[in-house]
Amino acid sequence: MLKRALFYVLILLNIFFLSGCWNYRELNDIDIAAGAAVDKNKDNNNYMVTVEIINAKGGKDGSITPDIMNMEGITIFDAIRNMIMRIGRRIYWGHSRVFIISQDIAREGVIDVIDFINRDAEARADTYLLISQEETAGELLKGKDKVHDTISFHIVDTMKSQKSIPSYAVVELWQFIKDLSAEGISATIPTAIMAKDKDSITPQVTGTAVFKKDKMIGWLDDTESRSMLFIKGKINSGLIIIPNIMENTNATLELSKVTTKVTPVIKEGNLTMNIKVVIDAGIAEVQGDTDIISKDGRKKVIEVAEKTVKSQLESVIKKVQSQYKSDVFGFGSTVQRKMPNEWKAIKDDWGNIFADMDTNVSVKVEIKGSALASKPIKVGD
Repeated sequence: MLKRALFYVLILLNIFFLSGCWNYRELNDIDIAAGAAVDKNKDNNNYMVTVEIINAKGGKDGSITPDIMNMEGITIFDAIRNMIMRIGRRIYWGHSRVFIISQDIAREGVIDVIDFINRDAEARADTYLLISQEETAGELLKGKDKVHDTISFHIVDTMKSQKSIPSYAVVELWQFIKDLSAEGISATIPTAIMAKDKDSITPQVTGTAVFKKDKMIGWLDDTESRSMLFIKGKINSGLIIIPNIMENTNATLELSKVTTKVTPVIKEGNLTMNIKVVIDAGIAEVQGDTDIISKDGRKKVIEVAEKTVKSQLESVIKKVQSQYKSDVFGFGSTVQRKMPNEWKAIKDDWGNIFADMDTNVSVKVEIKGSALASKPIKVGD
């Protein structure tokens, strides 16, 4: 009985003494960052930091409007501290999900920027990273969006929608750091441009920046980025456009499942990477009046689809091997996992081995789904 009474007393004490948050702050004392971008001043080599601040307004119809703050400093931290001196409040990073890096900094090396983000106690490990293809990174936060309250919110929703539009690889802070330190794989970061519409100008995430260590060495476009995702086994939805299947008939395939198997083989001392991709898809759209739903029609669709995807995969492998010599596909990691003894012997020269090794790509497409029942609509005479 005494133990039970003591138990209840302890609970009451916890309620009185442990209620509240240890790091509680008044909203009036801080500015909440939604996203940030970093550039370099070419004249003095200072960092230029752009921060999108959430300006929340109360009242019956509470709303959020963005404020854009810019400041320069010798280091990124120095620039942010200078910003605090100007606005009179500290910046809270716990809600920031977007960090954009200029292509100039990316080419020099991003390790200082990544270290700053990762070292900050408030920064989130799931912060989305982007490389700007525009002249500066800061201008991507200065757009105008009719749908979202802030440009950073627009970018976050774009990243979350990537599974439906797999033309870039979403990379969060923790993943980039992991890839930087891993053997047998090179890091990537998605890229963005400013896209103009009638009433808006917003960042459009498109393509991928290829890294060698912490330096950006080139780009992949949308199709090449999707092909990279096929090879890495990181795509399970999206569309494949098949033009001119027969008699000016085009088709759109909607992916429902993709399985990728990468197998390293060593024969006569030479390493070959076998890549097998199996795609389950449905015919989502047909342009033209040729019946491609029939048995012969489906056979032709499959034939053209397999040839198209195979050609795209081989093309991106060849480009990365010849131009960048950077293993963004993680072939080295596959060798390390499946052939650990062989990996120890070749890992120090992996860059050259990757660039010269042969690959065998096979693609199998299977047409499934209810779209099989729908023949093209024909107009009568």
